[in-house]
Amino acid sequence: MSKNIEKITRIGLILRPHGLGGGLVVKLLLPHNLKAGDEVFLLTKEEVILTTTVERVAQLKKHLLLLKLVAVTRREEAEKYRELFVGVGDYKLPKDTYLISDLIGLPVYTVEGEYVGKFEDVFTVRGRDIYIIKVGDNEILIPAKKEFVKKIDLSQKVIIVDLPDNYLEIYGVK
Repeated sequence: MSKNIEKITRIGLILRPHGLGGGLVVKLLLPHNLKAGDEVFLLTKEEVILTTTVERVAQLKKHLLLLKLVAVTRREEAEKYRELFVGVGDYKLPKDTYLISDLIGLPVYTVEGEYVGKFEDVFTVRGRDIYIIKVGDNEILIPAKKEFVKKIDLSQKVIIVDLPDNYLEIYGVK
């Protein structure tokens, strides 16, 4: 339990126990390929509660895992970890994947260099991410697809988009 909490990335949230043997149903917050033998941390926002190893993992749905941990062997134990985070210490985002918290507030420009607005949030429709860009008092929606979002540069703190002709006018922001 000596791991520095700032170096732990929360990749999932424990929703509930599963079965009598201490299984946990985990909602993934970030993409990750957990496998048997991986070290994981169960933690609150402030502290690590348990450091253990993955015994087995099974994908239930796109964002749901069934996780069996070496140190959790009974349902009663698993119940204590409900609503705790599952964290890993060596997390690296897959290429072209970003944390929403890193994008919020970034300025958005067109490929021509015209300022569009600031990244505000993202929501998902039928498995596709849609970016919400704040433009003055209005918002515009941009699909998070390569044909529209040309570049996200966290080091330069900028997002570059290529919008169809008259796209901003459709939203009444130009």
